[in-house]
Amino acid sequence: MKARDNFLLFYSPLGLPLAISAFWSIWQFQNKEARVISLYFFSSLLIGAAFGGGSGVERNTFFDSLFAMAIIMGACLDSLWKAPIRSLGKGGRWRFLVPVLLYSSVVFTFVPLGLKVQRMFSELPEWQKASDAEVSFLAAQPGPAICESLLRCFEAGKPYIFDPFNSDRLMGLGILKSSEIVKQIAEKKYGAIQTYKPVTQRPNTSFPGDMLVAIDRYYVEALKGPECYIYVPRGGPGSALNPH
Repeated sequence: MKARDNFLLFYSPLGLPLAISAFWSIWQFQNKEARVISLYFFSSLLIGAAFGGGSGVERNTFFDSLFAMAIIMGACLDSLWKAPIRSLGKGGRWRFLVPVLLYSSVVFTFVPLGLKVQRMFSELPEWQKASDAEVSFLAAQPGPAICESLLRCFEAGKPYIFDPFNSDRLMGLGILKSSEIVKQIAEKKYGAIQTYKPVTQRPNTSFPGDMLVAIDRYYVEALKGPECYIYVPRGGPGSALNPH
């Protein structure tokens, strides 16, 4: 269901280029020079649709199909430019009408977002203020820190420990051992741990369950910002700021 929803959300504003690309790919499949692009388009479309529901790759999987569509749109424009249609061909009176109409549907991609741009800009100062406060708080905590937002730890001058987003992959490769991190959390080795969601909200796609349990047991929420929760060791100096 997630893959289907992501596919429809991503391609609904690009219906016209998608339809043209599909028609062109079928039409040109017997053309040896164009066949590789046809195969590229259909394979990337199928792969994108199949993996579009994966965590962290919701839209990344469609990039290749967008590249293929861009190539095909260029080929279509070139074909129309060279077509024996005097008014649309090179030097024709309406030669610029074709690309304008062809790409007009792209405008719909930006309309929903464009309506929110003013509100988003107006919220930037508050977001920046909150981000500065979070970074300052992290920097003030002694020792290393684990951040789900690597940028926050970087700006706070904290050394890189591991990327929570890729923790499952790291554990699968044997690079990271969850039991060791849990032990370090229990020993309160880290001066702060930052997450996007409360550790009590599960499942979490970044932190394994045993890490969340350990954070909840040995750490306390000390600072809360927009999509940012910072935990410090229970009984430590930073825990006095805990609003609870």
